[in-house]
Amino acid sequence: KFRIDDVVDAVAVHLGCGVWSAISAPFFADTIENVGDNFKYKYKTCGIFTGCSEAWKYLGSNLLLTLLTIIYVTAIIAPTCFILRQCRILRIKVESERHGVDIVEFEGPAYNNDIKSRKSNLFNDVKNPSPRIGGLPRGDGAC
Repeated sequence: KFRIDDVVDAVAVHLGCGVWSAISAPFFADTIENVGDNFKYKYKTCGIFTGCSEAWKYLGSNLLLTLLTIIYVTAIIAPTCFILRQCRILRIKVESERHGVDIVEFEGPAYNNDIKSRKSNLFNDVKNPSPRIGGLPRGDGAC
């Protein structure tokens, strides 16, 4: 539906694990009272599973912070991706994608097992390689 290509699973790694860590911390926190000469403030952290009623406030604040972080990142990234898409530099050309970016960009396969499955002269089959910006193939248009 959104046509998102997440080849390195960045969403699963960063969003999924980040949200999980924010939500799970109030549940699994140990009961520790941070008092001493080295601490500027005296505070107590504890978890829901350790029977601490204060942990529900931590869970609420973590959920709020997670939501605000998602809103902030979306507000920054959405216009950036829109501009890059309008300039046609967000994606590589279809030819490069079909042949494999590792072949087109680096003139060789990324992994040794790719050698068996690809022709050795596949790089020469790419017609009219696009101009490069920052080392990456550029799209059809420019701003």
